[in-house]
Amino acid sequence: MLAAPFLAAAHDVAEVDIMSPLIFRVVLQDGAWSVEHEGALSNRSPDKAVVIASATKLARAAISAGRPVQVRIEGENGYF
Repeated sequence: MLAAPFLAAAHDVAEVDIMSPLIFRVVLQDGAWSVEHEGALSNRSPDKAVVIASATKLARAAISAGRPVQVRIEGENGYF
């Protein structure tokens, strides 16, 4: 459980969201791999490595814009 200083008041939610990491997930759906981000699928390919490269490129662009990110790969432990 978070300590009280980490809880945001309703008017501070936008500020907290700025520091929330963007999560790019590499997922298998209907026999092909895709990047899932905020509920939308993109960069669909039957080749998992191609989609991992796409997710990494999206993550690097977000990092360049100053956002923290995570890339999660379905079926693998950990993230980078």
